[in-house]
Amino acid sequence: YKNLQFGNSSGTYNIKTLTTALKRMELCGALFLTQPGPKMIWQFGELGYDYTINFCQNGTINTNCRTDPKPISWSYFQNSGRNQLYHVWAGLLQLRQNPIYRPLFVSNNITRDFSGAFKWLKLSVGATHLATIGNFDVVQTTGSITFPTAGTWYDYLTGTTITATGSAQSFTLAPGEYHVFTNQFVALPVTLTSFNGKNNGKSNLLFWGVNNEENLGSYDLQRSLNAQDFETVANVTATGNSNYNYTDDISGIIAPAYFYRLKMVDKDGNYKYSPVVKITVSVNGGFIEVNPNPFKEILNVNIESTIKDVAAISISDMSGRLLLKKSVAVSAGNNAFEIKEAAGLARGMYVMTIKTSQQKQSIKIVKGK
Repeated sequence: YKNLQFGNSSGTYNIKTLTTALKRMELCGALFLTQPGPKMIWQFGELGYDYTINFCQNGTINTNCRTDPKPISWSYFQNSGRNQLYHVWAGLLQLRQNPIYRPLFVSNNITRDFSGAFKWLKLSVGATHLATIGNFDVVQTTGSITFPTAGTWYDYLTGTTITATGSAQSFTLAPGEYHVFTNQFVALPVTLTSFNGKNNGKSNLLFWGVNNEENLGSYDLQRSLNAQDFETVANVTATGNSNYNYTDDISGIIAPAYFYRLKMVDKDGNYKYSPVVKITVSVNGGFIEVNPNPFKEILNVNIESTIKDVAAISISDMSGRLLLKKSVAVSAGNNAFEIKEAAGLARGMYVMTIKTSQQKQSIKIVKGK
């Protein structure tokens, strides 16, 4: 947010442009996340969150709204620059958990120089060393750093190598350029470059692309009908390929939408999750409709079911606090209900969730004037 609002510029290099602002966030993460000790990150900072902390729920800006709920922008991950920032920060955090390098981040053995635009830091514990450099200027800058040991060093985020002399070495960096060097090779965590899916009638086809699969063991493909409760439907062994696919048989499962994610498991047992992919299908027998929406006093709900069943209806506010819960019996066919209790809700937006034995669906509802 501050990059976009107050960023500096020189010639064609302008921090106020989104692409450059996101690259500067990579730079900041490289120098911030490689320092020892715990860290706090502003919500969705790993995706370049660009709402001010003073953003109000009604869209205005006010210092009284600092603790108000902020918008959730799920579309951020579809932006290539935001996606890249996410994976850079994820890789840096993964390095902090690496068994070899973890001791560096719980020690006080750090030397650094943050006085100029060319900033650097060094961490050392025994024979394990790390060095980070970055250019915070908006023009090309030259600076120097003395590596703790001579020999081959590895650029953690690119996989390239340099030869350290053990004496002061000069680096000329472009504006915003940065490097994280380690004296021992550490495989960068797998990067998910794409994850998509489509419906093929009685099955859903999922396909994904990856980079940096060197230390990966397998992919657990997980499915959910409500985007919250996931179960593993397949285990796909990592074979070193860059592209994978799996066909999930959904015959006999009635749902208006299916949600999928990948659990990417390293050979050492560490894992991380992918973004969630939603596949919407045309469902025969099984839908929920709310009307009117927005509503004033009366809220009508129509539930169509293929069987005699019981539907659990709940209404929560946008923070997830449960405000109303009730159960109704439904018959095969269309069922109409009036939710009289909704008349007591204050004006605002809510989430109604209806769950039967066959499906679970959530709908945003608005209580108007």
